Amino acid sequence: MTTTDKGARVNSEPDWRTSSYTGTENCVEVADGDPTDVLVRDTKDRRGPVLHLSPGTWAEFVPLRSSAPRPRLFFAPTREEAAWAVERMDSDGHQLALLLALKSYQRMGRFPKPEE
Repeated sequence: MTTTDKGARVNSEPDWRTSSYTGTENCVEVADGDPTDVLVRDTKDRRGPVLHLSPGTWAEFVPLRSSAPRPRLFFAPTREEAAWAVERMDSDGHQLALLLALKSYQRMGRFPKPEE
């Protein structure tokens, strides 16, 4: 985000920040400055795919992630889930996005509605 000389915010490049929760290099970056769109990407593949979430979906995801004593227990895919993603996606980044969505929806116990 950039600011004009009159103080108005102008959409430009997303303001990415690295997740402070993971504490490792294997984490995600989030850009949540837009009130209608939360962006999530892999820190190690910044030019790769970007997951777009509604603020409501992101708000449901964050407490699930931070309340888990070990996030990997809740978000690490099983071998079957990983094989399923490999069959459907052609790149590691797309597989990551698909698996992140799958595991998040499993933790929420539902699939968000399209308008969310």
